[in-house]
Amino acid sequence: MRPVSTRFLEETRGDHTAIARADLFDGATLVFADLPVVTGTITDDSQAMFRRRFTGQVACSVEVLDLLPTTVPEDGGLWPLGNELRIRGGVLYDDDTEELIDMGVFRVSRPSLADVGANLTLSLEGYDRSRAMSRNKFTDPYSIAAGTNYATALKDLIKNRLPFLKESDDFLFMTTTFTTPLLVFDHQDDPWDMAMKMAQSIGAELFFDGSGKAVLRPEPDPVFTPSSFDFVEGEEATVLSITRDLSDEEAYNGVLVIGETSGNAPVRATAWDINPDSPTYYDPSVPGASKYGAVPWVVTSSYITTTAQAQAAANAELARVLGVLEHIDFNAINNPAMESGDVITLTRDRIYVDSAYILSSITMGLGSNTSMAGTTRKRRAS
Repeated sequence: MRPVSTRFLEETRGDHTAIARADLFDGATLVFADLPVVTGTITDDSQAMFRRRFTGQVACSVEVLDLLPTTVPEDGGLWPLGNELRIRGGVLYDDDTEELIDMGVFRVSRPSLADVGANLTLSLEGYDRSRAMSRNKFTDPYSIAAGTNYATALKDLIKNRLPFLKESDDFLFMTTTFTTPLLVFDHQDDPWDMAMKMAQSIGAELFFDGSGKAVLRPEPDPVFTPSSFDFVEGEEATVLSITRDLSDEEAYNGVLVIGETSGNAPVRATAWDINPDSPTYYDPSVPGASKYGAVPWVVTSSYITTTAQAQAAANAELARVLGVLEHIDFNAINNPAMESGDVITLTRDRIYVDSAYILSSITMGLGSNTSMAGTTRKRRAS
């Protein structure tokens, strides 16, 4: 969850005035500040190729119309040629003070102006910076020398594709001791997809956060992550609807990682759900004690060179795939501080929901009279 005040969290548990604004940037230059977002949504999906997406409408003043495309690109600040919207959402308090938090930096991809009678509607669509990196293909081969620290290699790759990012301001990177094999990318490779697979190979996740910073961090282990927000029944209930879905289609209880790099012998590592209290328990040393059996998720990677790296990747991947046996879909009063990857508590006695869950994805409404929708998987027992 993004850091907010206690007052903010208390306000979002009941009726409140939600507000959202957008700042338009041309590179580092602020073109227009505090565009009111009339309506829209931000989707934050931890399993998606591009984690954050914005669609919405902003108020059409004369000043805003001056930013629209006219006859040539240079005349329109909202042309889809690299300009970005920083979306901030939050609460307007009764004393007319505001608390706003960053919800994403989105490159404008599709502006649309509609003239309907007396009304003008400006609709916008944008994605976080990962899509810009994905589209910025290699025109010449890009090489990473064998033995390069993975954090350094990833930072250099991102800066190569998004050179406007500043190392001092735009990167929140973990440290690692793992190093790369020789890697060579060409025009057929997707730079962002390659970067995410490199991060996965060291047990990490890579994404752009609500402030537009590139984040490399260990894959969160929900066992050790406390609940950041409780959706409970009673007077402080904020859930509007809830659906519980049980399925074994994506329910894996183990991970097998195989590292296959040119010139090196394959390396392997496994991680299993060895908690006897878990419904998907499986311990390979006592296979007969499991009712569920061995249902592994298999990962093959050309970025993994050592058994230690394979084990780190397997442990991280297990934390990500465990708990998918139970999905919860819910709608609730908006809380812009929530993010995918948060651990939350959900209680709904009538359908036997009372546990901790991980937010896999969340769609946040913007503007007044909006709600949010979330999809979760269950946190495994510790």
